[in-house]
Amino acid sequence: MPEENMPEENMIEQKPTHIRKDALLTPICDRLGIQHPVFGFSHSMEVTAAITNAGGFGVYGATRDMPDEITKRLAQIRSMVGDRPFGTDLLLPLGMADKNDWAAAEAKIPDEHKAFVNYLKDKYKVPDPTGKSFFSSVVRSNEFFEAQADAVLALQITQYKAAAVQKQQYGVAYIMSANLNPLLQAV
Repeated sequence: MPEENMPEENMIEQKPTHIRKDALLTPICDRLGIQHPVFGFSHSMEVTAAITNAGGFGVYGATRDMPDEITKRLAQIRSMVGDRPFGTDLLLPLGMADKNDWAAAEAKIPDEHKAFVNYLKDKYKVPDPTGKSFFSSVVRSNEFFEAQADAVLALQITQYKAAAVQKQQYGVAYIMSANLNPLLQAV
């Protein structure tokens, strides 16, 4: 009988019986202490906290933050999420310098590249920057990245139970996340 022809007393809202209550619970949920296998990466503390508070795993993108800013921002996120787990994303491309040396980094740029950039600036009338940005004021280096990683780990947030370090030929790669030990053992 079509729904529009059903007597009103038979039109009871029923929940599907084939969906389990724990359908979204996965082993990763158990390992990370989250309710839903939802991961969200954001440079916004508020968005990271919202994802975390909704039962997912918010990951704050701190790659462009200075070490002292990381400490403050992670403490703010912690105050917004209580004891819920969240992550921090840091990035260091391989091949970066060991030290924060702007002159040395600039000296490595071939003259042809500088000329090409100047050509494009002239051709398209690109104005000079009006202020400093992260990318125009910080040398991505192992030294800078290690200071960022130290800022994250220094907070002694219980979610940061592991930091796996793998040295590679042209840099250092850190894998940092909440409750990472079980995940690394599974890999």
